[in-house]
Parts: sequence; structure tokens; C-alpha cells
Amino acid sequence: MTDEEVLTEEESEALLERSDSAEPADATGVQEPGEEFWEQVSLDRIPALETINEGLAEALAAVWGQLFRGTVVVSPQVPRHIDGRRLLGSIEFEESIRSFDLSVDAEQCLMIVQPDTVSAMVDICFGGAGSGKRSERLAALTEMERRLFGRFADAMRDALNDVWTRNGTVSLRDSDDPFDGSTHSLCETSARSVVCRFLFDVGQEQHHIEFVWPRALIDSLKRKAPKSLPASQAAGEPKWGQGLGEVVGGAR
Repeated sequence: MTDEEVLTEEESEALLERSDSAEPADATGVQEPGEEFWEQVSLDRIPALETINEGLAEALAAVWGQLFRGTVVVSPQVPRHIDGRRLLGSIEFEESIRSFDLSVDAEQCLMIVQPDTVSAMVDICFGGAGSGKRSERLAALTEMERRLFGRFADAMRDALNDVWTRNGTVSLRDSDDPFDGSTHSLCETSARSVVCRFLFDVGQEQHHIEFVWPRALIDSLKRKAPKSLPASQAAGEPKWGQGLGEVVGGAR
């Protein structure tokens, strides 16, 4: 048995996840995998998305190093599907979110930065190590936090453009209006999005930044996925029709 015939750890986890919408098949409680299981397996098999994810991790580390004069190791996590209701419920602070317009069917994407991460930016600029939690008494970003977050978001926009353009996919620009979770299309109950999370340590604290991509963009990557496969891998794919004919032969 070759390595290609064995499920990866991510594929196994995706298949074992419990579906909220799946109904028991019988009295024993056995469930059929829901559509989201197969979507997740398909998502993990998009070579272009994996390449872009690695590029975003490198871009994030580079931008952080340029702005805050510190080296961070960024670890990309496995992309996950999320619906609009759950996405809206996970948002802590709308001021630390930047919305970008994509050149794909008038869609948008989001960059979500946690308030503690914005606070760490300020701490570093004042000579600190970026450790500590943001005060819960602060109900809005301070002027300094807004300025630093704006600089970081602008730098990440340019870095994102470099990554996406290099892969011949899309381009993006700042949205005209500030992010509003109550009206944003990705936060609608029926919306389906893909979240790419990146972890990195600053001082003694672990931070994460998330990019939320619309399903339309992921669907376009899926359509391009076969073209992204290396020639050797594509050549090694099983020819199911020919193989089945040889096995069955002239059987009725």
C-alpha cells in the first residue's frame, strides 16, 4: 500500500467530525456523513489553497518583522468551513477587522485581528515585549491602536495582493465602508465561508490572525485544482474506467 492510498490525519479528522445537520440512519444512532464532511475533504485537497496558505504565513511573518522589528514563526492551520452565524458569534471587536473587496464576483474577504494582538502592537512600539492582555475596560480601540492597526492592515493588504497575484487568482482593495457584522454578506446565516487561521507567538503570548474567504473564491480554486497537480502526480492517478474493464472482463 502506497502513501497515496492512506488518508491524511486532516482527512481522517474531517470524516470523524460530528455533523450538526446529519440525522441518525437507524435506531442504533449510526449517522451518514453530511455534505460538510466531503466539502472539508475536498477543501484539504486543493493544492492552490495550500500554496496560498503557505504564502500568507510567510507574508504575515514578513509584515510583522518590518513593522515591529521582531521575528515571529507563523504556523498556518488547516482551513475550515464556517457558516455566517458562527462567524458573527466569534467576532470580538469589529474595529479590529478589515474588509477587502475581491475581484471575484463582487465578493469580499475579511482579516480578523484580535484586540489583544492590537494591544501587543502598541506595547512593542513603546519598547515592550508584546506581552499582557488588553484591559477589558477599553470598549473601543484607542487612537494609537487604530493607527497601528491601520498601518498593519495596509501592509497586509499589499502582501495579500502579492500572494494572490503570484498565484494568478484575484486582487483585492480596501472596502469603502467600515466593517459592520450586522450587514456584511459573510456574516449572513446562510453564508458559507472558509477560515484560514495563522498562529504565532509574541513574548509569552500566543496570537492568531484569521482570513475569511467567500465560498465563491474557494469554488474557483476547486475548479483550478486539477491544473495545479504536478504532472507526475496527475500521471499516477488511477484510470478507473480502464481498470474496471480489465477486472470485470466479459462477465455479465
